[in-house]
Amino acid sequence: MSNYFTYARFQTMDDAEMLTDMLTRHSVKYRIEHEANQLDKIYLGESLDPLFVIKIQQKDFRGVNKLLSSQADADIKHPQFHHYFRGYDQHELEEVIRNPNDWNAYDHRMAVLLLNRVTGGLSPVDMQIAFSYRPETLEFKWIMVGYALSCLTIFGVFFGLAITQAKKALPDGELVQIYDRQTIGHGKNMVVFGTITAAVVIFFKFIG
Repeated sequence: MSNYFTYARFQTMDDAEMLTDMLTRHSVKYRIEHEANQLDKIYLGESLDPLFVIKIQQKDFRGVNKLLSSQADADIKHPQFHHYFRGYDQHELEEVIRNPNDWNAYDHRMAVLLLNRVTGGLSPVDMQIAFSYRPETLEFKWIMVGYALSCLTIFGVFFGLAITQAKKALPDGELVQIYDRQTIGHGKNMVVFGTITAAVVIFFKFIG
């Protein structure tokens, strides 16, 4: 069975309603998870506010992107339709378009449509979604926490594994490592140190 990956995050279920309704209408399988400070399901250093996560199968990412883009095309034609991007200026809309991984396909397409209205289609910004991802560097304070846990408890192993195994699905469905090589290197060190710490603790308990 295909694995499910995070497609979108929302602060409330009301915010997620448009997406879930669309997925239901088009018979796209999805799962809803409520995240709250779960180390294996959030990026280290990210906000710990409760989140509702919509997950879909990897094979459906491109199809759902097309559905959301088509919905944006239809919505903008209604005279009474309002989107918060209407308050964005040209520069802000261009920034949205340049960073597709920070927005869902609906918002990204809406930015393109609104920018076309502002510039008459003459904006130099490439309107095509070019998915690219720069791995993140974990903040120094979290790395120090990881090493501290590795030297004191076995939990450092799980901390390190959370770093080395963390992946995310890009808007086109491609799976990538969340963290850069340097951060992953620290994660591997934490696993080694945590394993040694656990072995020492078990040894002394055994001989004691």
